[in-house]
Amino acid sequence: MKNKMTMKNLFTACLLFISTIGFAQTVTLTSPDGLTEPYEVSAGTEVTVTWDYYESAPTLMFTYDQDPGDLPGDWQFSPNPLWTQHANWTDNGDGTFDFTFTVNADIWVWGGFNSFSGYAYSNVISIVQASSVVITAEDGNICATEDTELLSVEGSYDTYQWYMDGAIIDGETASTYSATSAGSYYVIINDGVEDLQSNILNIEEFTVAFTGSLNAEATELTLTGDAGMDTYQWFMNGTLIDGATNMEYIVAVTSEVVNYSLEATNGSCVINSVERPVMDEYFFPTTITISADTNDFDLICDGTQITLSIDENIEFYQWYKNDTEYSAGGHTVNIYGSYAAGDYYVTTASSEWPEVSVASETVSATYVEIIKPQLSGVANYSTHCAGEELSVILADEGYDYTWYAHTEFNYTEDDTIPTSDINNGVYTFTFTESVNISVVAHYQGCDSDSKVTLNSYADENMNVGISNYDQQYLCTDSTAHIGINWGYDKWENYQWYQLVDTNWVLLGNDTTHLYDATESGSYKLSGVSVNCAIAVVESNTYVVYDYSERNMNMWANPNEVCLGDTSVITFSDYKWENIQWLKGDINIGSGGYEMSYIPFAGDTNKVSVTELNHYIVKAKHESCPNGLKVTSDPIIITPAVNPTINLVGLDQEPESYKQLLWDTVAFYAFCDNYPLT
Repeated sequence: MKNKMTMKNLFTACLLFISTIGFAQTVTLTSPDGLTEPYEVSAGTEVTVTWDYYESAPTLMFTYDQDPGDLPGDWQFSPNPLWTQHANWTDNGDGTFDFTFTVNADIWVWGGFNSFSGYAYSNVISIVQASSVVITAEDGNICATEDTELLSVEGSYDTYQWYMDGAIIDGETASTYSATSAGSYYVIINDGVEDLQSNILNIEEFTVAFTGSLNAEATELTLTGDAGMDTYQWFMNGTLIDGATNMEYIVAVTSEVVNYSLEATNGSCVINSVERPVMDEYFFPTTITISADTNDFDLICDGTQITLSIDENIEFYQWYKNDTEYSAGGHTVNIYGSYAAGDYYVTTASSEWPEVSVASETVSATYVEIIKPQLSGVANYSTHCAGEELSVILADEGYDYTWYAHTEFNYTEDDTIPTSDINNGVYTFTFTESVNISVVAHYQGCDSDSKVTLNSYADENMNVGISNYDQQYLCTDSTAHIGINWGYDKWENYQWYQLVDTNWVLLGNDTTHLYDATESGSYKLSGVSVNCAIAVVESNTYVVYDYSERNMNMWANPNEVCLGDTSVITFSDYKWENIQWLKGDINIGSGGYEMSYIPFAGDTNKVSVTELNHYIVKAKHESCPNGLKVTSDPIIITPAVNPTINLVGLDQEPESYKQLLWDTVAFYAFCDNYPLT
């Protein structure tokens, strides 16, 4: 049998199907209609899958000719470049998006959404190109007992072998097979040239079920059987109910348990449903328990947690707030403030009748409503000069109020403004520095506060940058143009400073917002606010580096090699030129064993090496054409197997020795005749 058929047979036995359960992002096969797992379509078929993720479009859709494995795996921050990426989906206008593609081979399809935490992928759908060998069934359904479904191969072939659920059916080697039970069937034929597998045919057992619809006021339950049956017969506690032969049957709901079932026919097939119990306790509305900490006035203050809860044994439930779906994620709902106040109820359903929802009574989650203090007189986040007289005005709503002046974000009792400083709801003061004025209203044990933030011109941000970032690394013949790029008209009387040792030294003749630095070092700028003559502002410290300090980015793949293997060293040559590679060389100099570097290889940004050694690169940056070459830090190619060898048995440190590090192997030079182990 050829490998192609073998792989497809293996695929059939181990068909990929990742359930949508557990995925916030889902894709569903929506066209062609009526397909069931495993999905098979003929070559050239257009297939549509629908993406659904909180009404957001996918970032990308993906297809691949192999199983993509577990997602995200190694592809959270960047999709596998081997996957085919698509962006040609259609907005359905209802928060879902359709992606249509043509199947000409076995294919896997899924979607991805890129957020701040990386890619989150949907479930994966696999679609198999249908075989040219086709089997058909009479109607695709079979009775549970004493029934057969004839399966036939279209066309004529040399040999046949039938399979059910991936296992060979012994002795079934004809062009037809009479199936006696539900399952997945296919046949492998030989056409005189090769073995080929047919399509997979799913034979399903006839079933019948019924649902319930509650008329709560009449304490009745309407039972409705599946449509499309030829006849219906209802049973109570296993006994036939005379005259109950319609698709619907109304039963009374009492405190006694009564079991109902349905028998139906489809052609000559008699089908029985499962038995379902009916009892009033299955349809009782649940009770919501509401709890919260109250104050001494038995009131709930804004910001206090209110907890709404139902019995944790309830399996099916849906919370509503103000008649709108709110939450289905827990038996408890926690509310933390007046923004979430409202009327809540929950619909529940029993495990016996999950389709029948019953609404609880409505509970109100409310807080004491206090009008927030209304402050005026100064604008929030306005900027002021030290010495200004300011007034903060409170619109009195008849509550008790406490005032605070605080420089930190939150206030403490130490920040309290004396009541004697408040005159009929007006606080007048002399501004000195950035400050927050907070007013807290008190009513029946609950508080509500408001705050205005007043900024100082002395705290304004003066940002010094550079006009050309390449010049941040200064050449001997270049200039770094630093200064304020925007907002410089907010200050005047500028003065530049340079850090010398630990002291800031005044650069006397430089009094504009721009400075031309011709030597490396740390610089800063000061200025006086044009709105406040006493507000002196200092900028950030800006560092101009020497050209030799410019970072040279290089890496090796791999860093550790076996003897004879190759490592590729790469230099990120963006804006670098005149590249020269060098490798380490040990020699004896005036200080003993010393490392030097000798040129090798070429002038490209990659070299392949096999020698365990130190490697560096020298290059010139395009921003400094007249400067010397810059030297990188060394990259060391080390052995993959590298045991550590230590000196042991020394009673004392030798009087004279030198440890020489070479390739991560330690060599030691000692005094003559010194005992070593």
